[in-house]
Amino acid sequence: MLNNDWDFFHIRKPYYTSQELNEYLQLLPEKVLQKTVVHQYEGNIIQNNNVYGYHIPFHSLETLGKTIANIVSISCHQFEEVLVLKNKQIKVNHILLSPVFKSISKQNYLPHYTFDEYNRFLNENEFPFRVIALGGITKSRQNEVIELGFDGFAVLGDFWKNYSIR
Repeated sequence: MLNNDWDFFHIRKPYYTSQELNEYLQLLPEKVLQKTVVHQYEGNIIQNNNVYGYHIPFHSLETLGKTIANIVSISCHQFEEVLVLKNKQIKVNHILLSPVFKSISKQNYLPHYTFDEYNRFLNENEFPFRVIALGGITKSRQNEVIELGFDGFAVLGDFWKNYSIR
């Protein structure tokens, strides 16, 4: 991870308090912290740490989108959600579209679409943000998601089963 050949480092620790998350973030090297996107919004996470920004789920866009500054990514699970963001011209760096493959970290979390459907959707639309594949991504599948038309990929379960920050 520390070779810096990636764009963002998402941190989602839903059971951490703001204090625990701040302490966790202090363990990260500065070059990682500057690329970190956090999934919690309580407290002064951005102000207390030199993180890149916040991530929110699509279903929270109407509520959190009005109260949180510096939203850089949004998670989507349906093509319709991605199209809503496109049509509203939401200004974010990227969206995470999942699951593309069977999830490694969530049991029985399966793709909503076939590879042909992903390919058609991604290649027939232009988006004002990057569309990043999430869900079941492993090193052996990275080229496959790019060939489907995704702008990149996010690794979660495969990463954390092999790496610990502490």
